[in-house]
Amino acid sequence: MKKILALTGAGIAVALAAGTLSLAGNRLNPVWGYGMLLIILTLVLILMTRESRIMAFLLKESKKHEQFQEASLAQSEKQRVQSELSVLQYQINPHFLYNTLDTIRSYALMSDQEDIALMSEKLSRFFRYAISNRENIVKVEDELRHIEDYLFIQSRRFGDRFETEISVEEPELRERYMLKLMIQPLVENAITHGLERLKRKGRIHIHIAATEKKLLIRVSDNGVGMNEEKLCELNHSLRAGTVQPAGNHGRGTGIAIQNVNARIRITFGEEYGLHYRSHEMQGTTVTATLPLLDDYSRQRYQEVQ
Repeated sequence: MKKILALTGAGIAVALAAGTLSLAGNRLNPVWGYGMLLIILTLVLILMTRESRIMAFLLKESKKHEQFQEASLAQSEKQRVQSELSVLQYQINPHFLYNTLDTIRSYALMSDQEDIALMSEKLSRFFRYAISNRENIVKVEDELRHIEDYLFIQSRRFGDRFETEISVEEPELRERYMLKLMIQPLVENAITHGLERLKRKGRIHIHIAATEKKLLIRVSDNGVGMNEEKLCELNHSLRAGTVQPAGNHGRGTGIAIQNVNARIRITFGEEYGLHYRSHEMQGTTVTATLPLLDDYSRQRYQEVQ
């Protein structure tokens, strides 16, 4: 507004001065002097009108931006409250769960049902690891112990339909760090979509290796696999960070796998994540690539969680 007033005053002053000079210098032709004055005043009015429109547009856009920011903040707050409510709604009381499993274990031992007692113990430890430990960057050793508990429980469900193997290339890799609860969804996916429909005996191999700067976690199976088209679709969605619904391709990898991939990329960066290799009726291998973390470097990523 100050700019408009300043422009108006300056324009009028220039117009009057120009008109006066024109009249003084052209006494024999006053019409020309007043014509010049009229032209200059017209130009000033045009500039004033244009400036007013610009100011009005800017004020309008500024108001729209403020309204958008207020709406975004309100939506963010609403989503935060909804998330907290969801967490509270589905939160499990861990002590109740552990106490119940311990009770089942006690009854099993009193009835000489050692297998049931051992399964209850494994299940209790499985949930304790998943629920109680709030750190999201954990030692490889802890994650492997967790997956061993999971595989024990699954072996009681499937019997001898498949066998498992866990290998670590170098013993010191067990002391390195990785994302918590990352291997179990990969193994579950291999069992559910790779081995359940397999007529021959299945096999799952979990292998931990490393390069100079990266930790490589491979989960391989000898299951039904997937064709080239579906494999490309899956790897493309993982690279793009998009979510495909379950059942969209042969192995049915859906939200769980996409969630693992998203957690890796958000925590460590987009250069890390999951990649699949597969051949129909030969099997599938998924490789998770993470940074090679020690006690010092893990602190950088722990803060991301």
